[in-house]
Amino acid sequence: MADIFDLVDAQVQGDFIAELQLAEQPLIGAELWPSRKTMSLDLKFIAGMKGIPISLKPSTLGSRAFQRDRIGAVTVQKEIPFFREQAQVDEVLRRKLVRAEADATDPYTREVLAEIFNDTKRLVDGANVVPERMRMGLLFDGRFYIAGPDKDGKQPIYDYDYDPENEWRTNNVTNLVDTAAWSDHENSDPIGDLQAAIDRAEDYGVTLTRAICNGTVLKDIMANKNFKNAFRNPDQSLRAFSRAEAINMISTMLNITLAIYTKKYKDDNEIERSFVPDRAIALFPAGKLGDTVYATTPEELDLVSGFGNASVSVVNTGVTITTAKEYGPPVNMKTVVSEFVLPSFENMASVFVIKY
Repeated sequence: MADIFDLVDAQVQGDFIAELQLAEQPLIGAELWPSRKTMSLDLKFIAGMKGIPISLKPSTLGSRAFQRDRIGAVTVQKEIPFFREQAQVDEVLRRKLVRAEADATDPYTREVLAEIFNDTKRLVDGANVVPERMRMGLLFDGRFYIAGPDKDGKQPIYDYDYDPENEWRTNNVTNLVDTAAWSDHENSDPIGDLQAAIDRAEDYGVTLTRAICNGTVLKDIMANKNFKNAFRNPDQSLRAFSRAEAINMISTMLNITLAIYTKKYKDDNEIERSFVPDRAIALFPAGKLGDTVYATTPEELDLVSGFGNASVSVVNTGVTITTAKEYGPPVNMKTVVSEFVLPSFENMASVFVIKY
């Protein structure tokens, strides 16, 4: 007779979640930072190397070549942080599972499996939130901060700054204040400020073609006096315009693709937050900005090494789902979702941000 826990082992749950995710819209950060895998627990990359070209020094035949330093190049090396949570098939669910038939098409069986799979799906969704928090923090501020709960006298705190000398925040981030802030709808000039950032990037050999902000920024642009003038009728009267028209107008004026990112998440204290901060817009060129680097988890290492008796599957390149029996009495099962994850940011110097 088959073990009832075979109905919900890690492989079955992994296949179920992978199928569900095919129909979901990917997070924007996952597109800008494609995933890759590493066995190392350290991430090392070179950021920078953008700037106005320096003329080659004149020289004479027979003389030694002048040494040019790698101005603007910063080597970033960080330890990849670890995340792990679990859910348990409690006694109530276990009783339901015992009653369920092996036939997955049976309505009662599907109802029981859905309860268990949804618990795991919530954990995997939470695992996907982690790198998106990191990526958006890096995109808009060059750093991120994630603190876990204090458990057994140990509190994991991941405070990662990819711009410790503040060079990027000084050169690539524009802070608008007073009447220049886009919240001043009468005096500010959002399109002019965006064009200035695009022009500045061009000076450094970077062509900005994409931008991300949230709905608050779009509302400020749409309410701006200078921007609304673009929607005047031939008789010079202002006409109403939609969000879609505003986005299209901004994209046309600046020759960029603007994405409005409104997705939210709940942080470690279950406080609702936006991935993209208010009053900020990021501009960047085509191509990827870095990689989302996953390292091999202890659970996956056990699977590869043939140790342990747990069932393990991997989704999203490096998110590990592990199911293991807990011998009571009674016998229950826990599902653990874990990941080592950290984004690189090789194209950090090509990102320009406006804040107000």
